[in-house]
Amino acid sequence: MTVALYMDVHVHRAITTGLRLKDVDVLTAQEDGHRTAEYLPL
Repeated sequence: MTVALYMDVHVHRAITTGLRLKDVDVLTAQEDGHRTAEYLPL
């Protein structure tokens, strides 16, 4: 079974790089085109 992760914009790049070196499938929010978060009012 393969585990895929979606990394938020606040996750440090070194963590993503380290996971990829261990062959973990990682997609970052930046790669997905989401450079900023949309916040909804409470």
